[in-house]
This record gives sequence, structure tokens and C-alpha cells, in this order.
Amino acid sequence: MERSRNYNDKPIFYGINLISNINIPRFASRLFESRSLFDILRTTYQIVVKGGEQKKGAIKADSKIAQHLSVKLGHPVLHLEQKFDTNKPAFSSTHQFIVIPKDGQFMGYFDADKYKCQDQ
Repeated sequence: MERSRNYNDKPIFYGINLISNINIPRFASRLFESRSLFDILRTTYQIVVKGGEQKKGAIKADSKIAQHLSVKLGHPVLHLEQKFDTNKPAFSSTHQFIVIPKDGQFMGYFDADKYKCQDQ
């Protein structure tokens, strides 16, 4: 699933969610425009995120990213890749988020109780 977010009618976020299609019937037919992906997984499919890992780094926008974020090819963007562990071992989920900087600075807010940061 690919999603994008706008702020003041300008694209600031482009995300790719790779979700295994095991025991989640009619998942692709659901509307995600105004609902949280994790809320839908929790309330509809009883899939709860228990932990995971996150990698972050800067990359250059390829043609697809540049198109989604309305930036030039090669523009620097923040790339976050998250892999989640859930209460259902057969279920896997990988999320990639691409964010463009606002005024040259990246901003992000994360719940410190739910994330561990490990530099490699």
C-alpha cells in the first residue's frame, strides 16, 4: 500500500507499507484516508504491534519519490524503514517513510516509550 500526506496542500510524506496477506480478509478494500493503519489492524484483525526496529538515513529522491513529493530528482529526503513485531508471529509488516525537510530541517515526533534508538 502506498500513501502520501500533505500539509497546507504541499506533499511532505510518502509511505510504502508492505503487509503480509495472511488472515486479513478484505484488507485491500478498506478505506485508510481518515483512519490509522494500526487502529484498523488492532480493531478489525486483532493484530497488535509489540515492538520492532527502525533504520533511518538520508537518500536521494528517485523519480518515483520526486514525483510523489514534488521535488527534483536527487533531492535529499529522510528515509525511515520500520519492521514491526506483532502478537501474531505469522504476520509481518515493513513500512518505509520518505519525508522532505521543512525549511531545511527534518522534524519527527515519536513516543519514546515505544522506540529504541540504536546507531549502527
